[in-house]
This record gives sequence, structure tokens and C-alpha cells, in this order.
Amino acid sequence: MRIGLPLLIFLVLAEACRPGADPQPKGQVDTMLRGVDVSFLPAIRQSGRLWQIGKGEPKDMLLAMQQAGVNLIRLRVWNADTTGFHSPARAVEICAEARALGMKTILSLHYSDSWADPAQQRLPAAWQALDYPTLCDSVFAFTASWMAAARPDYVQIGNEINAGFLWPHGRAADTARFHGLLRKGIAAARKASPQTQIVLHYAGLDAAEWFFQQRASLDYDIAALSYYPIWHGKDTADIALGLAKLHVRIGKPVLLAETAYPFTLGWKDQTHNVLGLESQCIPAYGASAAGQLRFMQMIDRTVRETPGVLGFCYWGAEWVAMPEIPGSSWENQALWDFQLQALPAWKVFAER
Repeated sequence: MRIGLPLLIFLVLAEACRPGADPQPKGQVDTMLRGVDVSFLPAIRQSGRLWQIGKGEPKDMLLAMQQAGVNLIRLRVWNADTTGFHSPARAVEICAEARALGMKTILSLHYSDSWADPAQQRLPAAWQALDYPTLCDSVFAFTASWMAAARPDYVQIGNEINAGFLWPHGRAADTARFHGLLRKGIAAARKASPQTQIVLHYAGLDAAEWFFQQRASLDYDIAALSYYPIWHGKDTADIALGLAKLHVRIGKPVLLAETAYPFTLGWKDQTHNVLGLESQCIPAYGASAAGQLRFMQMIDRTVRETPGVLGFCYWGAEWVAMPEIPGSSWENQALWDFQLQALPAWKVFAER
């Protein structure tokens, strides 16, 4: 018997929301991904500071996270990184460390020398003068080289590619060229690291279904989303519905690749924070350590109870205000407070 899509969505959500529903059968190992983006780890280590999460002696940040229950780390990779924090070589080193600790890894290849997101997808300086065919070859060579070295569990071909990447050549409005560049990156990753799963990453819930339906011809494994209340809505019910519908519509696993929430509206350094107004928060949570914990408990519960969702990754947990790190615009959304004490939200990462 064939079930219509509206009914299928209803059945998926009904099961996910059923009181007492346990998506993890008793006796089985919990495989949900509970990740943290640790892209500023190299800068953190320059300080020589050790970190504490819960009980125990202070230790290296990566080890502290692993012992707190983090089982996935995410790293952004810039082509030519003058800071040294987000270079491909650094990512290779940290991937090896994470594997030794039993953690999974996901690389977010930006294909840029700086931040890439829906508003900016700048070509790397070395690729500025390339024509489209040569750019495709460069994407393949760059991806294959670093994938073979890093061997991550997952790789994003581009970061928050709502409007494409590698502008102007890869704007999403030019589907043929956009897909051509994506295919080159995907093919290179498949060849260089066959065990790695391919991720496409979209920011937000609105139009996510449409975006991924348009990529149906591409050979990828996981649909990743970003969710921040400041940009993507404050109705928490929309998150479960959006994740469940996306999984059903496209038939692929979903990963909440980026999320975060403030523990305060205050600041420590002189860099303007991205979020600083009460109106940018979810009213029921506010901006407090307790509110940040409740937000992450909601995210954790939603991910665990929504079929087809692999897990979540917290963004900017380590972007605290420290002299070794460029002024943090995310300091009030980190998972350490202004005294560099671990916040209660770390509880959601604990092993089950």
C-alpha cells in the first residue's frame, strides 16, 4: 500500500511526539552525534590554558570536551588562512587527534580565504583569475588533496550554500555551474576518502525543502541545517516539524550542523557581539545560563525524538574572549562564561 506524503509526515511526527517514545531501543549504544565546532582550538592552545568541564582536573580543551560527552568535532577550513587557525594543515592535525580520542570529525570546506555564509562566498585569492573550467579543476584538486590527508567522517562541500558558493561562478541562480562545482568537490571527496560521507549545508528552515529538492541529482549523503533563533525563528515547534519534514521529503538523514544560544546579553571584550538584544532571544528562555541550558535541552530532545536526524553540533562553544583569539563577536554564546568557567549547557553532551 502506498502512503501519501502528507500522511507519511503525520505518521513520522506522531511517532516522534508520542509520550514515552524512545528512539533509542534499550540496550543499544547511543549513536546520536553530539558535536562542537572547535575551529579556534589552535588559538586556544597558544594560551597554554587548561580547561575544566564538570569534575576533574583541568586539561586540554579537546580532551575536556571528549570526556564531557562530545563525540563529534567540526572544523572550518579556509584555502589560504593567514591566521593559521583554520588552515587545511591544522584540520588534518586535529582530525588525527580526534580519531585517537574516538571522536568523529566533520570538515566544513569554505572554498574561501575567509568566512563563507549566505551573504558572502568570496573566491580564494589564488583562484580569482581562473575561468570556470579551470576553477572546477582547482576545486577537485584542492578537495582531493586535503580529503586524502584528513580522512574525516563527514565533509561539507561548501558552508551555508543557500545562494551558492565560489561567487560569481557558483551562484545558485546558475544551477548548471553551481552543480558543476559541487559535483567536482563531491567527486574528489569520493575518490580521495571513500568512507567519508558527503554533506550539503543550508542555513535556516525556510525553503530548506525546496533547496534540497533542487539538489536531487547530486551524489550526497546528508542534508545539514543551521538553526539560530536570531535569524531562523523563535517558535521551537517549527524545529521538529522542519527537521522531520525535510527527512521525509528528500529521503536522506539530516544533521543540525550549527546552533547556539546566549548565556548573557553582556560582553567582555570590545568587539561588538552578533546578539545583544532581548528581542533576539526566545522569550521562554531569555538570555541566561539557565536559558542556554534549556535551549540546548530542547535541541537535544528534538534531535533524539525526530526520526532521521543524526545529531547536532554547537557552533562557537570555544570562541571565548581571550587575548590569543581575535575579538570574539560570539563570546556571550560560548559554552564558557566570561570567567572561563564551564556553563551548565555542557550537561546535554553527557553520555547516556
